[in-house]
Amino acid sequence: MCNLSMGIYEEGIEKGIAEGVEKTAINMLKKNMDIDTIMELTGLSKEKIEELKLKL
Repeated sequence: MCNLSMGIYEEGIEKGIAEGVEKTAINMLKKNMDIDTIMELTGLSKEKIEELKLKL
């Protein structure tokens, strides 16, 4: 695989992981888990979790 293809592949993997973490955080919010616990388990910032909460 050439460097360009590898870069695009790795970018896609990173994007997929980030989307999965956000989906997990959304599911945790739906279960009324507290923000501190979600931050600890997902590594997301408080601001990002609050942003996701607004989308519910």
